[in-house]
Amino acid sequence: NVLGISHSESSVRSTSVDTKVSNLAERQATISQDLAKQEEEYFSLIHALEGRQMEVSRALLEQDMASFEMIQSVEQMRSKAQDYEEQFERVDGERSQLKEAVQKSTLENENALRAHEEQLEQFKYLQGQWDSLQLAMQQKDSLLLDKEAD
Repeated sequence: NVLGISHSESSVRSTSVDTKVSNLAERQATISQDLAKQEEEYFSLIHALEGRQMEVSRALLEQDMASFEMIQSVEQMRSKAQDYEEQFERVDGERSQLKEAVQKSTLENENALRAHEEQLEQFKYLQGQWDSLQLAMQQKDSLLLDKEAD
């Protein structure tokens, strides 16, 4: 009792410190478990996003291929229409037949262009989905960084 503290006061303080240390250890274990769960959720989300990214990439590739084929088809149709026009000028007797062919080709071009516009709308939708996925990943990363900072 040299310091003016009785054994019972020293024992109470020691118990209080032990309790605080124990509580801190429990909190640390809980935080570690929560971080492990969040990391697992994060990697699961990344895996899901990568899968979705692959789907979107495949869809975009298919869109690109379809657009390319349409463009080729439109160019071929334009070329055909031009050929028909040249024949029209050369052969007066076939004028009415060639005119119908040009109208048909023009209608096909319009149909092809409409189909291309629909695919372009789908592309924009998929791009929006991709942007949403990217934003979700950024938000998840931000949440994880905030959790780690805490």
